Amino acid sequence: MTHERVIALTFDDGPGPSTGALLDALARHGARATFFVTGQSLRGHCLDGDAALARSLAARALREGHALGNHLDTHARDPMPAAALVGELRRVDDLLRG
Repeated sequence: MTHERVIALTFDDGPGPSTGALLDALARHGARATFFVTGQSLRGHCLDGDAALARSLAARALREGHALGNHLDTHARDPMPAAALVGELRRVDDLLRG
């Protein structure tokens, strides 16, 4: 337990076009965040299909002390059957491990 005032920074749906600049800003201020990534984004969906860049940004976030969280593969907004949900979680977990 802490008596300090703290804030949790979280960012969703990346990595994307602003992730590098965001990591730079966090580094300048010595701040840490949690990035909730989607499988689509890790495959480069938000970066013109550049999966290598997406993966390198996620790896950089980890190297710099940030946490990565699983935000599903497709970021589906509609309810889905449990098996489909588990499948989405596993696909992202596999990308994060791989």
